[in-house]
Order: sequence, then C-alpha cells, then structure tokens
Amino acid sequence: MKFAEHLSAHVTPEWNSQYIRYDDMKELLAQSVAKAQPYADESDNILREQFF
Repeated sequence: MKFAEHLSAHVTPEWNSQYIRYDDMKELLAQSVAKAQPYADESDNILREQFF
C-alpha cells in the first residue's frame, strides 16, 4: 500500500482539516528538488582525491 493511500485510509475525521494534502506536498517537494542547486561537499572531493 502506498503511503498516500495509507494516510487517507487512516484519517481521523475530527482532524481531517489538519492533515497535510499529501499529493500537493509531494508535488511541491518534487519542484523544489528540481530547482535546487547540487550539493557540493568539499570534504567528499578531498576524500575521493586521497583514497580513490
């Protein structure tokens, strides 16, 4: 079972308005990841140069 299905199946009716709209959140997260700059970790580069 996918998380979105699990979440919607277990919603407490009294709290329904407080739940995150999972599909909207997932889309916003995907857009943010697509726009984000790559993570550059200088220590990773140093380790690669020293050991590989």
